[in-house]
Amino acid sequence: MLFAHIVQSGGISRCADMLGMERTTVSRRLKNLEDYLGTPLLIRSPNQMTATKAGRRCFQKCVKIQEIVDSVADGATTKLEFPVSASIVVAASADIVESCLQPKLIAYEKSNPDTEIRRQLLSASTIDCDLPLADLLITWQAATKIDAQVRKLASVNQSIYASPAFIESNGCPNRPDDLRDVQCVVARSLRDNDIWKFTRHGATHRVRVKCHFDAATLLEVREAAIAGIGCCQIPVFLAEPFVRCGRLVKVLTNYRTNRRNLVTATPEIRPSRRSVTLLRLFLEEAFASVSVEPRILAASANLVGLSVDT
Repeated sequence: MLFAHIVQSGGISRCADMLGMERTTVSRRLKNLEDYLGTPLLIRSPNQMTATKAGRRCFQKCVKIQEIVDSVADGATTKLEFPVSASIVVAASADIVESCLQPKLIAYEKSNPDTEIRRQLLSASTIDCDLPLADLLITWQAATKIDAQVRKLASVNQSIYASPAFIESNGCPNRPDDLRDVQCVVARSLRDNDIWKFTRHGATHRVRVKCHFDAATLLEVREAAIAGIGCCQIPVFLAEPFVRCGRLVKVLTNYRTNRRNLVTATPEIRPSRRSVTLLRLFLEEAFASVSVEPRILAASANLVGLSVDT
């Protein structure tokens, strides 16, 4: 069951600390298991360990075995069917739930009818208060100082947008530096929300924009931009429907903007549960299977105060 502890804790170092073992011992036993099975179970990267498809299946089997062991030890039943029954609190902002998360949570509930997923909507003003109450937080660049284990789910392309009325009144920015002189809309829940980064021909430009309207979520940022309050930087998939109908215009099209990571965060103060790990693995696989297109999901950013275990 050592492999299950590695996955559940989020890494070899955490597992070794939790079990009081040497890190080299845990690493060697993991390698022995992978050699025995003839397939890698975890993908190692500088920032995190991610379970492969075989690793996710192996962890699911470990959970079932542990459920049987626990049930036999308790003398609760003699049957060999032990579904993982649980209630999981998943916290995310409305823009994430509506744009990409809700269909995946519904799919998980259908395939795991004994698991209840309670959705908890977050805003910039509630994230620090509500994160400790959630089993799993799904967010972008959340500005929170609560200790949590963070893992990347996916990444998204972003671009700069403004309404036709705003462009008509203020002109269309042609260079990143032009943004210093126009009104912009930012989300206060995001770190460095007033510093926008652009890349062109290998050169990087950083611009501190003039914040005219401070929104709570990216959905509010989009609505403010549609209303003509200012330029905004938001994920492409959130803007595309409004670009197609003419309510938003993409500007600075010759420049690439910085991307934004979609991550999961598990509060350190919450006890680790197998049901939460199963859901996280499911989401990692679901997002990994999505083609990397601008209007769906794709790239990188960091959380403030959240540590990434390797």
